[in-house]
Amino acid sequence: MLVNDARLWKLLRSLGDPGNLKFPPNYDHHRERGGFEQLVQRLDAEFDCRSEVDRHIEDASFRGRITIPAPPATTTGHPLVVVVSKFGGLAVFVVDNPGVWTDAEAAQLLDQDDARRINTALADLGYTPIPEEPLWRRYDGVWALLPSHRAIRPGGFDTSTTCRTATVYGAESRPAARR
Repeated sequence: MLVNDARLWKLLRSLGDPGNLKFPPNYDHHRERGGFEQLVQRLDAEFDCRSEVDRHIEDASFRGRITIPAPPATTTGHPLVVVVSKFGGLAVFVVDNPGVWTDAEAAQLLDQDDARRINTALADLGYTPIPEEPLWRRYDGVWALLPSHRAIRPGGFDTSTTCRTATVYGAESRPAARR
């Protein structure tokens, strides 16, 4: 997992492109969809389950979301969620849902065998796992201005409110309610 804050932010900023808010210029939908489907199949096999998969994400910079159900599939005892970005092969996996736990809290909850299985599947399929918490910060990368002069960040969302780094989530801000 890429945890070095400076390296992570350098990578995230390198992926910003004001002309391509929802996906990078070299994005191949069919290839990326195929890789995502391989990840779904791999995680289903690793956890001996049928994951809940959201493949139809609209107006966002992430490819899809995979939810591995709680026991008996996970040893952690909670659902595990993998969010895959359209940018740079990035992926985040979290306990329960994005925004629920800090990285430190999630690490305490996460069974190491569950983490190993997810990290191995991501690495084998060419994804780069990144921590979630840095994505809660205000996006400070490249964006374009619309005629209304409101900044729009990758993922197509208005930046007039606090927003997450878009390269993975494409969502507004960290959920206010925790747990």
